[in-house]
Amino acid sequence: MTRKYLGIALATTAIVAMIAYLYLQRESIKALTTIDPWMALAIIVAAIGTTTVQSLQFKAAVSIQKYKVSLGESIALTAANTMANYYLPVRGGMVVRAAYMNRVHQMPLPEYAALSVLLTAWSIVVAAVLGILGLVALLGNGTAVSTQALFTLVGVGAAAIAATAVAIWISSRITSNGRFAAVLRGFRSGASLWFSSTPLLLVFVSWTVLLFCAQAVRLWLSFRAIGVDLDVGSIFVIQAMAAVAFVLALTPGNIGVKEGAIVFAASVLGIDPSLALLASLIDRAAALIVTFTIGVGTASYLGRRATATRNGSPPQSDGT
Repeated sequence: MTRKYLGIALATTAIVAMIAYLYLQRESIKALTTIDPWMALAIIVAAIGTTTVQSLQFKAAVSIQKYKVSLGESIALTAANTMANYYLPVRGGMVVRAAYMNRVHQMPLPEYAALSVLLTAWSIVVAAVLGILGLVALLGNGTAVSTQALFTLVGVGAAAIAATAVAIWISSRITSNGRFAAVLRGFRSGASLWFSSTPLLLVFVSWTVLLFCAQAVRLWLSFRAIGVDLDVGSIFVIQAMAAVAFVLALTPGNIGVKEGAIVFAASVLGIDPSLALLASLIDRAAALIVTFTIGVGTASYLGRRATATRNGSPPQSDGT
């Protein structure tokens, strides 16, 4: 009963926080009604593509640790993960996805922890590298580059690598036989697979790069919808800052933090902060519409598979 009330309280707090945030941005939100319908449709299509690529990225990550999920499962889990992030603390969606993988695919939670850590670390490093390449492209075009943006991308990327290396090193030094030691060994076992299968890792990294590009296209369209046309270098820098802001996921859905990162990066590039905020809200709205549409539509699908597993029946395959 206590958990039920806690969940209700957390959900209510998240909803109130989002409503308050949107109220503060009401003038910008009004401007959304002026977007050309065809451009709005293009942004939604880009958001669908982004979700699909993100699902394939997760599918590739799971395969590294010798588990298989169907494309249908991966799409549903990706949407469920993002949805849960909006009403559970910080990155609560990881808990939902971990519980499903444990129940349906018997993935031990320590191994899922390794999956989550490595997936996040690689995503941040890829975003930082592509952001730096964006800065290099801007330099090549004669555009002044902010050293602050460069240091941020380099610093976050290096920190992600260092933190992951430390976590793996600590888990490899455990020699006791206690419960905590068993958890760390499970983490180490899952993490070690990421460095023992180069072909699978290359597939995952390829999907991660494609995911970054898909997100960049969605964000570029969001800027284009309000009359701001950005070159590849600029949109890569802005998207990279939005991606690395994931490490500061302190609010439900990282709401406000991601938008702040986009406004900061755009301001560094000389873009009007108010326009950058509007573009970030368009990007957020498209992502939310697609995520919640898919999530609500596939919730029963995940529930049936989890129930079938709990009752001892193998879940029905969706053929993918």
